[in-house]
Amino acid sequence: MPASFVWDPMNRAFTQTLRRVMLPSEHGATVALAEPIVLGLLLAPTGAGALLAASGVTGFWAGQAIRRAQRFGGPGRAIAIGFAIATAALAGAALSAGEQPLAVIVPLAVGAVLGMAFFHLSVKLGARALSVELIGALSPTGLAAAIVVSGGGTWAVAAWAWGLLALRQVGTIPYVRYRLGGKGTQASPAQWPVHAIHVAILLIVLAGWARGDLGITVVAAGVLLATRAVVGMAVPKLLPTAKAVGFSELGVGLAYLLLVWLGLQ
Repeated sequence: MPASFVWDPMNRAFTQTLRRVMLPSEHGATVALAEPIVLGLLLAPTGAGALLAASGVTGFWAGQAIRRAQRFGGPGRAIAIGFAIATAALAGAALSAGEQPLAVIVPLAVGAVLGMAFFHLSVKLGARALSVELIGALSPTGLAAAIVVSGGGTWAVAAWAWGLLALRQVGTIPYVRYRLGGKGTQASPAQWPVHAIHVAILLIVLAGWARGDLGITVVAAGVLLATRAVVGMAVPKLLPTAKAVGFSELGVGLAYLLLVWLGLQ
């Protein structure tokens, strides 16, 4: 086995790669992973849920290591194998400790398929293609549903948690791409698709509220996303830099999670 593929924490190249894998520069991917973990644990704070959350983190690190190995070679493959083993062990422990293990597998399997599609398409189309960004952002959203179900929550709550997180990503990525002016993307940004997506989000959450599935705070969450998009595109000087947009999205995401959590109680 080549030396670069050996799990060697004393090797400088290994430790540098490990640090970059665990602390990636792409903060959006980290936030996309954190949101389903936070929402899932707020809705169903259990030991099994914590194990699933940990498996999601190690799975994310395994994916980051694979990407680095594809681009730069080095010890990324060994790190990916190590984190993949940890992910399998943690997920297995969570399935043993939690409730409805067969039901938990469904969102995890969907996430795994989306994750593999993301890695395949990122090589073929580039990581900045819209479809690739969407698939990558959607892949961890099912983790919230898995955590809820493993903690004894109903499938109705789990499905809404999953769907509402997915809706946030579907609305956020086109908006952010527009705000960044298409930099690094393969298409010029336009406003109308962003507006259309947010209208659809509002209609979905209003339908859920009308059916009695969602609390009024979830409608407020949908209004928050739509307002952010309208104001952000109409008055771009409010957030003149990419860093400002990023911090704004972090705040919007935290508020959205809180409103969704309250509405799913």
